[in-house]
Amino acid sequence: MNYLDEMGMPYCHSVSWLLLHKQQYHVLISNIFPVGLNPTAPHTNIAHVPELQRLLGKKLVRMVYSMGKSGWNFSEWNKFYDLILCYGPEMSGRFTEKFPEVKIAPVGYPRLDCFFQEHSALVRKVQRIYKVDEEVKTILWLPTWGRLSSL
Repeated sequence: MNYLDEMGMPYCHSVSWLLLHKQQYHVLISNIFPVGLNPTAPHTNIAHVPELQRLLGKKLVRMVYSMGKSGWNFSEWNKFYDLILCYGPEMSGRFTEKFPEVKIAPVGYPRLDCFFQEHSALVRKVQRIYKVDEEVKTILWLPTWGRLSSL
């Protein structure tokens, strides 16, 4: 936190802290349903979500974090965001179709970028360890865990 303080950048506080201190971010970026609510829980009234979100941020941005959870990724609560950062054209198209009022921006899958950089040291190391033939097409399979796992 010291680094962020030195840079004059506010770091993330808990929802309760923000509400208690009546603080609001100019841009709030999240990758989960806002305000810590579970949109599928029986007690959740989705009609109040926009009001709660706007208490936390003037502009609301979602960074998608999973490709394999369509039920979650394309749930109705996404309509409350101003911008959704997603992985690519297919996902972008689905968001645009379902939520035409929300701006959508495909940004790739940053945590996997190293696997797709031509001369990445990590890629070369994996190729060497597993004796990958560069002349043969290789499929990289990175399954999710839990109930939606393909394992």
